[in-house]
Amino acid sequence: HFNDLALELKKIILSELDYLNEARNVQRFRKNFADSGTVYIPKVYWSHTTCHVLTMELREGYSLARYLEAPLPDPAPRQLAEMLTDCFVKQIFIDGFFHGDPHPGNLAVLPDRRLLIMDFGAAGTIDDELRGKFLTLLKAFRSFDTATITDELLTLAEASPLKVNRSELMRDIGRFQEQFYEVPLKNINLGEAFQNLMNIAMKHRLRLPYTLLLLGRTLVTLEGTIARLDPEFNIAAVLQKYGPSLQSRQLRFTARRVRGTLRSYYRLWEEIPERTVELLREAAAGDLQLKVELMHTKSALHTLETMINRLAFSIVLASLIIGLSQNLRLENVAWLTRFPIAELVLIGAALAGVWWLFSIIRSGRF
Repeated sequence: HFNDLALELKKIILSELDYLNEARNVQRFRKNFADSGTVYIPKVYWSHTTCHVLTMELREGYSLARYLEAPLPDPAPRQLAEMLTDCFVKQIFIDGFFHGDPHPGNLAVLPDRRLLIMDFGAAGTIDDELRGKFLTLLKAFRSFDTATITDELLTLAEASPLKVNRSELMRDIGRFQEQFYEVPLKNINLGEAFQNLMNIAMKHRLRLPYTLLLLGRTLVTLEGTIARLDPEFNIAAVLQKYGPSLQSRQLRFTARRVRGTLRSYYRLWEEIPERTVELLREAAAGDLQLKVELMHTKSALHTLETMINRLAFSIVLASLIIGLSQNLRLENVAWLTRFPIAELVLIGAALAGVWWLFSIIRSGRF
C-alpha cells in the first residue's frame, strides 16, 4: 500500500510543520498539567502565533541533555526518572494525549525542580477503546496469553484478518513470548518488547494505526532516556503501582460501552415494528425490490464474452473461406462477361468481418 503510506506520511509531516497545530497541542498539554506540581508546560502567545511562527513563554532551565552529562544533586537522577515516568503514564493512560518525542533535547529541569517539556509537534491521541486494547496487550503479555495478543493485533490491524495466517502469526508471537518466560518484570525492556511485537505485525503485513506506532516510538525513546538517567530504573515495574487505577478506568469504560450497546439495541427494538410495516406495504404494492450482487463475476463475464467473440469470429471466417472456395473457382469466373453478384456479396461480407474484428480488438475483448 505504497500510495496510502505516502499520503499518510504527507499528512503527518504537514501536521508537524503547522505551528498552529503545535500551539493547540501545547494548549492541551498545559490544561492537562495545570494542577501538576512536578511538570510545567510553557504558555503560548496566540497574538504572535501563526501557522509559520510559534511564540512561547521563555523559561530558564537546565537541559536534560546537559543534566545527563553533569547531573544536579536536586533532583537526583532516580527522582527525575520517576517524575518522567509518572508524567508519561498520566499522558498515555489517563489523559489519552501524549508527547511523541521525549528525547533529552525536549526536556529540561526548572529552578523549582519541575520538569519542563518542549517541542509538541509530534503528539498522539489515544481514545478509550485503543487505550483498553493496549492495556489488554500488556496484561496478556504478562500472563503469556498468546491467543489474546494475536486476536488484539488482528483487531487493531487495518488489514482483513482473512488475509492473515492466524496460526503462523500465533506461532511467531509464541516464540516472541518465550524470550520473557520466567524473566522478572524489572528485567523486561518494555520499549524493546513492544518494538519486537511491531516487527512481527509488520512481517505479517498488519497495518497498525499510526498512533500505536507513535506510542511504540515514544516508549522506546522514553526508556532510552530513563536508562541514561538510572540504568537500574524500570518502567514496567513502576507501572504496577498504577494497576488498580488503570483497571478501574477500564471497568468504567467497559460499563459505558455496555450501556451504549444496550441503548443501540433499544433503538433497534423500537424501529423493528415500523420497518416491518414498511416492508409489508411495499411487498403488497409490488414495489419491493431485492438487490443481489454477485462477487467476482465481472472478470468471469469478461472472459466468457471474449471466448464467445472469438468463437463467433472463427465461425464467420470459416464460412467466408468455404463460400469463397465454392464460388470463386478460377475456371468458372468471368469477371468481364457477367455481373459479379456472388463476388460482391462475399467481398462485402469480408469487409463486414474485418470491421467486426477491428471493433472487437478496440473493445479489448478479443
